[in-house]
Amino acid sequence: MKNEIERRYELLNKDDVAIWLENHAKFLYRRHQIDTYYDNKNCSFIKDINHIYDWLRIREEENKFTLNYKHWLPEGELIRTYCEEYELEISSPKEMKNILKNIGFCEVTVVDKLRKCWLYNECEICIDSVKELGDYIEVEYQGKDGQEVNDILKKLDDVLKEVGADITNEDHEGHAIRLMRKNNLHLSATDVQRSL
Repeated sequence: MKNEIERRYELLNKDDVAIWLENHAKFLYRRHQIDTYYDNKNCSFIKDINHIYDWLRIREEENKFTLNYKHWLPEGELIRTYCEEYELEISSPKEMKNILKNIGFCEVTVVDKLRKCWLYNECEICIDSVKELGDYIEVEYQGKDGQEVNDILKKLDDVLKEVGADITNEDHEGHAIRLMRKNNLHLSATDVQRSL
């Protein structure tokens, strides 16, 4: 398990920020990622779309497949600042999807994005071009453990200013919830199952 502390915003000047990063940061990778999110009909994560604390997803990326579970904290808050994260590589996404289906999980939404990432000042900075949603910037702390969450959040804000990101309000929901809202999928897994 690792704790993940990040900030995400809609990005209005993708090309300018990418040029800045190419000149000042270490390029890490460019990947096409397809994230399929799941919910469980027996114990839904999506009782209230404004308070989803748990996510289960399969990521397909460059012929690599991972199963990922995130639990967002603090609970009871509309704005979550960090999460506990568990991830493992899987050899067969088809078999994993069958396992999930047979134990009560169903697909809720799919996030299809092109991600470019750089490392700068102890932060991983990613620009995501998300199908149906547009461009986003995500800054995730990669430095030493044991730092105060608020200190790390301030560092992330400072990095966003340094790279010259022209951003909108912070995205506390994430791509999956934004797509669910856009496609009117304010449903629990039980409702999704009924509609299939």
